[in-house]
Amino acid sequence: MPITLIQDVIDLLRGKNCNLLKIAKVHLSYKRALKSPRNIPAYKIILKFDDLVDYSPKVRTLDKFIKRENIKACWGIIGSSMEKSTPDYIAFIKENNGKNYSFFNHGYLHLCGPEYEFQKQSTEKQLEYITKTQNIVFAKTGIKLDAFGAPCNHIDEYTKNALEKVPEITYWFYGLDNFNGRNLKRTADIEKGVGHPDFRYLLENIKNLQNPPKVLILQAHPYQWGSVGWVHFRLIIKFLKQAGCEFILPSELGENND
Repeated sequence: MPITLIQDVIDLLRGKNCNLLKIAKVHLSYKRALKSPRNIPAYKIILKFDDLVDYSPKVRTLDKFIKRENIKACWGIIGSSMEKSTPDYIAFIKENNGKNYSFFNHGYLHLCGPEYEFQKQSTEKQLEYITKTQNIVFAKTGIKLDAFGAPCNHIDEYTKNALEKVPEITYWFYGLDNFNGRNLKRTADIEKGVGHPDFRYLLENIKNLQNPPKVLILQAHPYQWGSVGWVHFRLIIKFLKQAGCEFILPSELGENND
């Protein structure tokens, strides 16, 4: 289904804080931007969504969009959210793992300051947070998470030491190069500040890439999107698909992360 201004208005009117004027301006700006040559390689794309805690209306709306567009994404589960998980939340994870989604360990408490889960903590303490999330996700869903991404991407050498004690974790989003698994490096950004997708910002990111990789890891925080950010995200997906990009999961990477 084509992503159009009318479609955005219809979908977003169901929500709150829908700014029709801003949405119209985003679409107009998008059309103007595409009048100039925007030839980009047909990248492989890994979408990294942070902070999954439920199957709320925002997640449900995004889920419908991902499936309608037939693309894939990775969701980072905050382990403590599983303590009082609802049946629809558990079903969302169990039924979609390895299909449209994969899921990764995003810490247990999501501590992002002044105390951090994965920075300035001992190996033992960091390992405790990692294994608590691994264990509760497995207990609730039967899934062994094979990837990790730290809350707020705050990490240190002790994080690496802790991860290497969890053999099922073989992928690390935005990790250290000396990790004995695969470091999925940060490449370009779709958010101009946390929670603010901006397709123009992504275009500039891609334009300014030096030694462009074959795979782009694109991080986003869907819980924090407003109506305008949601429109930007949809247009980003439209642009990337038109450029021939392929959306994949970490498990579909080649030997050289390509």
